[in-house]
Amino acid sequence: MTASSGAQAKLLVSTSTTFNSASERYDPIYESLQKSGRLVGERGITGTRSNHVERTRIAPYRVGGKLAFDMCTLDLDKWLPRILGTAESANSFTLAETLPAFYVLVDKVGGIYRYDSCYVDKALFQAEAGPDGEGVLVTVVLDVLAKTEEDEAGGVTWPSPEPTLSAAANRTPFIIHEGVLTIGGTAYPFKEFALLIDNQLSARWVNSISATEISPQDRYVVLRTNHPFTSTERAAFIASTYQTTAAAGVASSLVFTN
Repeated sequence: MTASSGAQAKLLVSTSTTFNSASERYDPIYESLQKSGRLVGERGITGTRSNHVERTRIAPYRVGGKLAFDMCTLDLDKWLPRILGTAESANSFTLAETLPAFYVLVDKVGGIYRYDSCYVDKALFQAEAGPDGEGVLVTVVLDVLAKTEEDEAGGVTWPSPEPTLSAAANRTPFIIHEGVLTIGGTAYPFKEFALLIDNQLSARWVNSISATEISPQDRYVVLRTNHPFTSTERAAFIASTYQTTAAAGVASSLVFTN
């Protein structure tokens, strides 16, 4: 038996179940999409500790996992509409009540799997300066929910010719020292940040072993930053948490320029 080498894995994204040379090709840091389920039944008293296979059934299953990337401008143009719900308009992405579905094809070396009707549940953008001053790339970890998983037994194949990874300049990943954090009109140095966009997805099963609907129920946007502590940072912290204006929040921005 030859082990599957993760370095040989490949990942594509499409707007439908059709994958071809025009599909989006990505080089993820890792992916963990999978189908998970359980057996139910065998609750009766039989006079023995042994279970009876004919008294068990396969319960409805869940499909999902994580996708992690080093974030770049090209990827943001593709993923922000899936995270926020609206297509790009002149480098602006507005919020929407619904989210678009997408499809993922993964060659896990040992097998090829397709994940249908996928949605972004959570998106976590994060970066942290290294202990010796070295910059660390900005990554995004996507929590994805899907309705079904199909494999080669269901006719799933890898496209030929396959799409290639883009060599465009806008695939250069962002790095933490390119970020500028502005709070209340003042720029503050920061050592790390984590920006979470949580769509609060809820899956529903209606007379089906697979999910029949995946819907966003709410939206939380949370930014956490870590700063050197000086009187300037202390004043900003007090203004944003203790004063009467705290409930209204403080206008802020985090801008990365590659």
